[in-house]
Amino acid sequence: MSRPFRFGVGFPALGVSYTGWTDRLRRIEEQGYSVASLADHPGLDADGPFAALAAAAMVTSTLRVGTRLLANDFRHPTIVAREMATIDQLSNGRLEVGLGAGWLETDYAASGMDFDSARVRIQRLEEALEVLKLLFSGRPVSYRGAHYRVGQQTGYPPVVQRPHPPLVVGGGGRRVLGVAARLADVVALNDDLRSGSKFLASPTLETATYESTLAKIEVVKEAAGDRFTTLEIAQRIQYVRVTRDPWAAAAAIATSVGSDPRTVLRSPAILIGDIDAIAARLREIRTATGISYLMLGVKDAEAFAPIIPLLQAS
Repeated sequence: MSRPFRFGVGFPALGVSYTGWTDRLRRIEEQGYSVASLADHPGLDADGPFAALAAAAMVTSTLRVGTRLLANDFRHPTIVAREMATIDQLSNGRLEVGLGAGWLETDYAASGMDFDSARVRIQRLEEALEVLKLLFSGRPVSYRGAHYRVGQQTGYPPVVQRPHPPLVVGGGGRRVLGVAARLADVVALNDDLRSGSKFLASPTLETATYESTLAKIEVVKEAAGDRFTTLEIAQRIQYVRVTRDPWAAAAAIATSVGSDPRTVLRSPAILIGDIDAIAARLREIRTATGISYLMLGVKDAEAFAPIIPLLQAS
């Protein structure tokens, strides 16, 4: 059976008005979004994730809060475990822990850190996930890996969600998708970001075509084995265009991403059409790929909101 749809949206930026920020989060909750997730880029103008998640949890009641995705290299997993367990308590079990290997090279430069190879960064991510799971278990933990060591520590405070808050791991390359398939609860499909230089201001469809998406899912299936049926598959949405002229909208996007309109219209990362057409397209995508969790940018939240009621009962 298909999983029910879930809809995530990026956090609004704090900006100049705390009241405006809280009102925006409550609006996201009222619109039917399941999750608000915060990006983590130390080299950019980004809000501190732990404080923002805790504050968001306190001004909402049903909205889940999470990170999309916490850059693993910038914090030891014992620190992450403590902060996240605290937020799980403050939110009464509404936390999702999104973790990535770190990919944007300018983040590392701004932090004065070496930008190691993707292989090394993903190895650290895998160990960090293992440490988080152990600490969330509430049992005494002793861990010795190639990158992290933990000496006889018990995770505190205890998490509300058992065995642990949902772990979301995202990426587009074979290696990181394999880690997500083995250790995460949610596999978030993204572009292949191994170059460390491509950012959302200039997306391409090179690794977000329909065919490349199916290939990523096959990688996840192979790595997950028997646990594949337990995984939730998420997709980052690059564009939402609610329109009665989908071809014109696709042509405009195709020009900006160096593609063609047909490829744009088939991409699971791009949603174009009127609200009924987009809802029907998402049902088709879920049937063909298993994708049921859509991760939208905050800029598309208002445009996409009328589609949510059409899919909530699906």
